[in-house]
Amino acid sequence: MAVVQYSMKYAEAAGLVKFDFLGLKTLTVISKCCQLLAEQDITVDPLDLPLDDPETYEMLSKVMSTVIF
Repeated sequence: MAVVQYSMKYAEAAGLVKFDFLGLKTLTVISKCCQLLAEQDITVDPLDLPLDDPETYEMLSKVMSTVIF
C-alpha cells in the first residue's frame, strides 16, 4: 500500500485519498470520555458544547491546559 505525507490538496491532485487517522483517534477518545461520564450519570453531548464559552477561553489564555487539539 502506498502511503504519502502530503497535504490533502496535493494528495487529491495525484488521485489519492487522504485519511485523517489522528482525527479518528480523537473522536474515539471523545466517545470513550462520554461513555465514562455516562457511567457516573453525567450526560455530555459534544455537539451541544458551545464554541464560544468565556470560561474555556479564559482557561486557555492562562495556559492552564496541557493538551489542545
